[in-house]
Amino acid sequence: MNWKTILSPTYYWFIWFALCLIGYQYIQDTIRPNYSGENAAISYLLGIAPNYLANLGLPSFFIIVIQHLKFRRDFTPWEKALYSVAFSTAGLVAWEIIQVYTSRGFFDWHDILWTFIGGLTFLAIWRVSPKP
Repeated sequence: MNWKTILSPTYYWFIWFALCLIGYQYIQDTIRPNYSGENAAISYLLGIAPNYLANLGLPSFFIIVIQHLKFRRDFTPWEKALYSVAFSTAGLVAWEIIQVYTSRGFFDWHDILWTFIGGLTFLAIWRVSPKP
């Protein structure tokens, strides 16, 4: 494997997905359970960060998947990004709403807001990043 292959846009987006997933998991499993909650701003950020990171990274996974699927027509890179963000946002918001009816998790409007902000941030990053 040469450097040109390693630095291809597909690997770039896969690494982006992996870093966001690691950040999400680290906050969920390590930082939040061990934080005592002394600062309200930090508690708020630790509460919304998983949703933000999830929608910042998950669309990049869907970008890679869409790239390898066969459709009747080719999508532009911008359409791929919009569909990826729409699909990940819909899934994450649905999960947030489902939490109202389950004992798993906690519903919070701030999580939905930051899920949308994460998607918009992804689209802003997409505009200036290499396309697969």
